[in-house]
Amino acid sequence: MFTQEQRSHNREKLKFRAWVEHVFGHWVLMGGKLIRGVGQVRIAKVGLLNLSYNLRQYVYLQKQSGIELLAGMVYQMRKKRAIRGKKEER
Repeated sequence: MFTQEQRSHNREKLKFRAWVEHVFGHWVLMGGKLIRGVGQVRIAKVGLLNLSYNLRQYVYLQKQSGIELLAGMVYQMRKKRAIRGKKEER
């Protein structure tokens, strides 16, 4: 069995590996498995894949933050209504 220190070290490695594999998985979905070219051409293709992945992540995060913002606003509205309802009962 592993010691506690070895487990925590492996956990940190696995988090990073999972994140990197996630990125490469997106590359494969976008046709990145078939990168062919030499030198500058290959670098440009990899750069475009990175750019497209980053843009997809940016759009996703923007949507998520908008959803969270909206959910927070709804929560605040409901909270205000509940406070008003309690005041009216008194």
